[in-house]
Amino acid sequence: MTYHRPMKFVAAALLLAAPLTSAAFTSTANATDSLRFLQAQEAYAIAYSNRGFAYYNKGQYDRAIANYDKAIKLDPKFAIAYNNRGIAYGQKGDDDRAIADFDTAIKLDPKSADTYYNRGIVYGQKGDYDRAIADFDTAIKLDPKTEVVSNKTASKKSAKKTYNRAIKLQSDLMDKDQKTKDAIARNIKG
Repeated sequence: MTYHRPMKFVAAALLLAAPLTSAAFTSTANATDSLRFLQAQEAYAIAYSNRGFAYYNKGQYDRAIANYDKAIKLDPKFAIAYNNRGIAYGQKGDDDRAIADFDTAIKLDPKSADTYYNRGIVYGQKGDYDRAIADFDTAIKLDPKTEVVSNKTASKKSAKKTYNRAIKLQSDLMDKDQKTKDAIARNIKG
């Protein structure tokens, strides 16, 4: 399984220490406290997601999932946390949970090529080549420079016995620059 790496999101974690300067909230202590609470909650969600990212990279998928769970509980609209938890579930072989998380991440951020790619990987593992191809095609439309996605799409089209479409896609890739040709050669070799 070759997923796109989980996404790390560090910048907003600094919100915990950031002073509030908005003049709109200085007149009301409750509004200021509420805004600080929301900023802190978002920063903690990001911190949990970042820690999940670290556990994922250490191969500790259960610990990564536990941290993504906490991030999602703090910020239910945190698409990156859903994507990353989906990747961790996929590494554990829990394809249905992975797909559910990717579905949620896509609802929250429909322009994330990585999430479509990751969901396509899981669909391919399950033998659902039509859905895998559809997700890879969407990922390519969102990020046309993603050669890895194009290669996966070609391999799924071959598996589905749509050889002419697979050959055309692979041929188109081979006509690109030398860097892409080198990547394809490495992909074919191993």
